[in-house]
Amino acid sequence: MDNIFKFSYQESYLKNLDDTPSRFRGVYGDKGNLINVPKGERYNIIQTEDVSVLASVFQDNGLNVTPFVFKDGEVIGIDVPMGERMSKVGDREVSMRLTIKNNGTGVGYASAFVKRLICTNGAVRTEFAKDRMVKIPHTKDYNIYLKIAQDSILTFKSLLQSFDEQDLLLDGTKLDKIDLMFHLNKWFFDFEFPDSQKGKMKFNEFRLLLVEEPEKIKPIDRYRELMSALDREVGYNTELKLDLSMYTAYAAVSNYLSRRVEKSGSAAPIEIVQERAFDKLSYFAVPTSTVVSQIEEAVLV
Repeated sequence: MDNIFKFSYQESYLKNLDDTPSRFRGVYGDKGNLINVPKGERYNIIQTEDVSVLASVFQDNGLNVTPFVFKDGEVIGIDVPMGERMSKVGDREVSMRLTIKNNGTGVGYASAFVKRLICTNGAVRTEFAKDRMVKIPHTKDYNIYLKIAQDSILTFKSLLQSFDEQDLLLDGTKLDKIDLMFHLNKWFFDFEFPDSQKGKMKFNEFRLLLVEEPEKIKPIDRYRELMSALDREVGYNTELKLDLSMYTAYAAVSNYLSRRVEKSGSAAPIEIVQERAFDKLSYFAVPTSTVVSQIEEAVLV
């Protein structure tokens, strides 16, 4: 069976200066580069050959599989396209992603990648779930991997169901334009405005500058990109006959983050860059009652 990652991990014990064996061993990944120096026997590497067997199970069931590698094998994973899914807030193209951080735990996790089809201009919307552990054993027993694949697909379907429920909740939280702008400004201030540039600036000071002296805001170009994303989402709302809601804010931020990812220039695989960026969507996981109270407590400019 072919190794879809084109490399295998290798390990060797390191020696002390007196040439006696140490308690440490070197773990070497892609291109023979050292990726970790664990101590003792508990560090459990998930071999690329084992993940390749799992990938073959998906392929045998008619699914395409694409591997990805980060930092010479510190992180590896596979993407599995799973077709299209209908939704009130816009149909999507969905993929299952299994990510394995070879940090010695011997597990990976399942997540879902969602591309919103209405974004014909190239913008995508990506959503990651909380970690859903997937144990990947060191064995060549095909039936074991078949069970892992089946469990992974069930987890993936559960993630999509939770996304659907979240979208409906967000869409059901209607906003007027003032409340919508409050949330976008709050998200930008908390997640996208670097602390090194904020200094001692408070949120309401930031909102005042947006009105009176926007050019004094160092990342103002990023903020304008966010506003362009909002304009696009409002257009999609019209097309899909949706009202302004928390979903509008959520989708605008997702659209903005997608474009930031597209032009990031990072040497990391796109899967890793996407996961880093979309961690910032945690703002929208706040219960509706909490975000409403934030508006009520704010001093409106």
